[in-house]
Amino acid sequence: MSVRILGIGSPLGDDQAGWLTVDALLDNGLDENKTLKLDRPGANLIPLLEGAPWVILVDAMQSGGQPGWVQRFDREDWPRYSSGLSSHGFGVLDALMLAQSLGSLPPRLELYGI
Repeated sequence: MSVRILGIGSPLGDDQAGWLTVDALLDNGLDENKTLKLDRPGANLIPLLEGAPWVILVDAMQSGGQPGWVQRFDREDWPRYSSGLSSHGFGVLDALMLAQSLGSLPPRLELYGI
């Protein structure tokens, strides 16, 4: 099954976590055609989900945990965190919940916060 890995963030500070994850995967031989680095995409994330059988999203988050700690967010977790995880206004979880309402989510989607 083909996977699309989206590293979300920005080129600044700790918000690079998603991008650095993509860089590490590329350094270890992952096909670059399967990855994208996105700079705070907001609702522009939705078209990138469509047509993919499996999408993995990686984004920086504020958790109160140790730096580098990774947490997986399942779909049932999204409403609880949607307005509290992003400092970018319309965040990743907001986009995912909108995509879900529009029927635009891929069959398999994994969201990881670092």
